[in-house]
Amino acid sequence: MKSDSVLILENGMCFGGSSFGADTESIGNIVFNTATAGYQEILTDPASKGQILTMTYPMVGSYGVNSIDAQSERVHSAGLVVKKYVNRPFHYRSEMNLGQYLKKFQVPAIEGVDTRKLVITLRDTGPISAGIFIGKNYSDSLLEKVKSYSKGELDLAVTATTILTTRQPYRFSNLVNKRYRVAVIDFGVKRSTLQKLDEANFEVHVFPANTSAADIAGFDAIFLSHGPENPTVNSNQVESFLELRKPIMAIGVGQQMIAHSKGSQVTKQKSAGQGGNSVREMTTGQVKMVNSNSMYYSDLSNVKDIIINFEDVNSNMAQGFSNSESPILAVSFSPEGTPGPQDTLHLYSDFYRLVETSIHK
Repeated sequence: MKSDSVLILENGMCFGGSSFGADTESIGNIVFNTATAGYQEILTDPASKGQILTMTYPMVGSYGVNSIDAQSERVHSAGLVVKKYVNRPFHYRSEMNLGQYLKKFQVPAIEGVDTRKLVITLRDTGPISAGIFIGKNYSDSLLEKVKSYSKGELDLAVTATTILTTRQPYRFSNLVNKRYRVAVIDFGVKRSTLQKLDEANFEVHVFPANTSAADIAGFDAIFLSHGPENPTVNSNQVESFLELRKPIMAIGVGQQMIAHSKGSQVTKQKSAGQGGNSVREMTTGQVKMVNSNSMYYSDLSNVKDIIINFEDVNSNMAQGFSNSESPILAVSFSPEGTPGPQDTLHLYSDFYRLVETSIHK
């Protein structure tokens, strides 16, 4: 049963709509995603923790949800905002509709919102706080709730190391005795990331976010996952990983952690936009589409001993780098897409060759 609901931004803007998720209120950082599909993957990506997701595509829910496409065990987004919700999905893999899925995890959602106007606002303001309130109208008290979240928002550094990360190390790969073993540091890793490492012929082992360098010193390589964490909080840990002189691949927040440890200034993105983005691969000059889901950006302009491998086509900002002294491969995006293009899927194979070259020097 739908109910009149409201979306309130911390700047005072208000959008009316109808509920199709859980009958509860939620406050978080509101962002928008330009993907035309893949809403389940985005909602279940641990990097979406604490975010109210706005889908720019006007119709959402047409193919339902299933157990295969989920990137983790639950929905991590704080809420969902769409223009039009389709409650009767039509797809052979659909197991339930999107509204039922959100209710299962107590996540509110609102449809009927002027998402075009909302996205134009978020494009200019950048990430700001917002709240979804079910069965309520705008009031000053609700606005104060949203503003108070903005002043004392959730500590994602603590969240990533206590809630999103694995509690115990485990082996992801079914087959053992592969040639190289990689230690994945789980800051909020997606299931598809582990699958692509496994398919690249690594024996994949996953470790908690607070793992020390001593715990993984016996592995052939290290992988720093993406996640919602503030990349400036783990500098000492990342530096200790670098001191092992092992081949390292890092994506998303993992890339930003390495950049910060090397002196890069890390700041929040000016835009609240996520999803498909065009990058130029410097070695080939080819333009490739990638999937980006990060609240932060690393300024690499003054960082020494790095080689820029990818740059944003529109802004020319660096999106990936290697190191002239150490075997490092780091990018700001998810090479496997999920959702989105797989133009840079080869990076997992590139990492395998980097490990092979490093070991057999």
